Amino acid sequence: MSPDRASPQTGGVMDFERRRRVSPHVNLSALIDVAFILVIFIVLAANFDRVQRLGVSLPDAEASQQATPTSLTVTIPADGPVIIEDAKVEMEDVGDVLRGLKSKYKSVLLMADKRAHIQRAVEILGLVRGAGFDAVGIATETKGSP
Repeated sequence: MSPDRASPQTGGVMDFERRRRVSPHVNLSALIDVAFILVIFIVLAANFDRVQRLGVSLPDAEASQQATPTSLTVTIPADGPVIIEDAKVEMEDVGDVLRGLKSKYKSVLLMADKRAHIQRAVEILGLVRGAGFDAVGIATETKGSP
């Protein structure tokens, strides 16, 4: 009698070899890498789209430098209200809004449309200085870029 068969000595129970369960293991590191890259791409694309969405045509310059991420963005369109951090603000309220945001930001980035009147930009620059901001940058496009 073979040992695999039931016998009176084993109590009539067949002695089968038990299979070891293999738990499925999925390596998620590649999936996480792809998801992280997609998030970075979306964030960068949203920032590049911001200037186009506001309808501001920046002036050209020979050299340009990246703005610090802690800069308050003040957009001066050719006409209409000033835009401070995506909120439309009338000219008479710009100073108050800037003073309210002084504790949150270290510097200001002016994004003036090249068709905007220089007097309007100078007035806003004076309000920025009056609100207590020491560092002010003016956004430009490098010559030859669209």
